[in-house]
Amino acid sequence: MEFAKSEDPKTIVDMPNGQKVHFYPTNKIRLVIDKNNIIKNKVVNPKFYDSIVPYIDIDIKGRAIYKNRLMMLDVLANNNWKRPIYFSPGSFGDDDYIWMKEYLQLEGVVYKLVPIRTPLDKGNPFDMGRIDTDKMYDIVMNWKWGNSGNPGIYHDVETRRNGITYRSNMSRLAIALIEEGKFEKAEKVYDLAMEKMPVDYFEFYSLLEPFILGYYEIDKYDKARAVYQSVVKHYQEHLIFYSKLSYKRQEAIGDEIFSDLGRYRGLIDVLASFDTEEYTVLEAEKFNTYLQLFNFSKDENDMLDVKEELLKNNNESPLDTIPEVIEDLIQ
Repeated sequence: MEFAKSEDPKTIVDMPNGQKVHFYPTNKIRLVIDKNNIIKNKVVNPKFYDSIVPYIDIDIKGRAIYKNRLMMLDVLANNNWKRPIYFSPGSFGDDDYIWMKEYLQLEGVVYKLVPIRTPLDKGNPFDMGRIDTDKMYDIVMNWKWGNSGNPGIYHDVETRRNGITYRSNMSRLAIALIEEGKFEKAEKVYDLAMEKMPVDYFEFYSLLEPFILGYYEIDKYDKARAVYQSVVKHYQEHLIFYSKLSYKRQEAIGDEIFSDLGRYRGLIDVLASFDTEEYTVLEAEKFNTYLQLFNFSKDENDMLDVKEELLKNNNESPLDTIPEVIEDLIQ
């Protein structure tokens, strides 16, 4: 930072357009971590002290650093962990987190900078940061929800969109609690999410699959089935509406039809993995009736022969063969 603030002519270069700009001699910065200072300022939970890294290497990307990023680096250089540094999500650029995405801890709906490395999941880069289940559980269970979930108010579009973040983060917390064997706490998180962000008011039905899975994993079958039924009810309503449209109109919105069928079928897969054979067969047969609304094929072999597939002694999903004819609708 001293180099960046220097007025020495040696730190300034002339641009072709006549402007003078400061340059930086390297794009690599090392932030040395004083572990004793981390402990003194209670930056992380004591049970994670052994995970504190000795330093954080920052690899600045791009050919320029703008003033807003310099200010963030200046705060980092002078703060010395005396006060917590938080990042508000919304943008996922590396520079928005001053190139330290691997040193974040999710706390409610914000990320805290911590000297503990958590590698990014390349398959799901949006699930950044580690989770301290003790701290995040206390935060989540003490949120003030106002009238969220109240049937007497209108849950507008922005409210529903904001629910995406809350659902996603609560799901991540519950999964972390399950991994630690804290099933009772995980159930309370799931229950709170369903109470304050009901399926009927917050929509975005595809985001409910982790909640159904979670309830099954903690052996709360009745609750899993309740969420499942709440979600598929909407898929069923959509499919009935689509089926009454002309074929030309169905072709025009083929992506939507195929998406709802695919997500509905994906939930049947969840039942096949966790619920009883009897319940899965019953629900899969219901799915078949909605599939038949579109007359994809009159050949019974194109339908999902659930009973036969369920009885096969193999590791394949009993519903791995959704009719290829569905794809014709969106071509």
